[in-house]
Amino acid sequence: MCLLYELIDFLLQCGFTCRICKSRFCCTVLPRLSTAPGFVANDETWIKIRWLRWNGIIEPPLLLLYQVEYQLSDGSEDSEWLIGPLVPHASEPQSSAAEYLEATVLHLTRNTFYDFRVRPLLRDADSVWTNASASPHSSPYRTSCSGLHCSVT
Repeated sequence: MCLLYELIDFLLQCGFTCRICKSRFCCTVLPRLSTAPGFVANDETWIKIRWLRWNGIIEPPLLLLYQVEYQLSDGSEDSEWLIGPLVPHASEPQSSAAEYLEATVLHLTRNTFYDFRVRPLLRDADSVWTNASASPHSSPYRTSCSGLHCSVT
């Protein structure tokens, strides 16, 4: 049940339903990530990022996941955001390190800059997905370069 059950019950009696799960026993706000993902590590074809997990309450039957999105960092607002890993929301953090979630984006191009953002997704019991707003995008992060194919910058 929701923490604000009486208010929700009143709204339901007035003809309103939870817009996410369409249930009288569930109501939640859409998660919002206010900070951009941070850099963890990289190699020639992958970059690992991390972000602060959302600390709100998710009422069953909802499931929270995070969709990593990335794009070439070419300065263009028209660049397409590509879909990266889908990361499940961790249970309650046991330490301050667990307040962060990480994902590795694979199959990137060597010596190339990328921007990253994270979009929370909610899934209800009927497998209906609701997209929340994406986090701010990161500063550009670059894949590594080694060997004869690298240019010196």
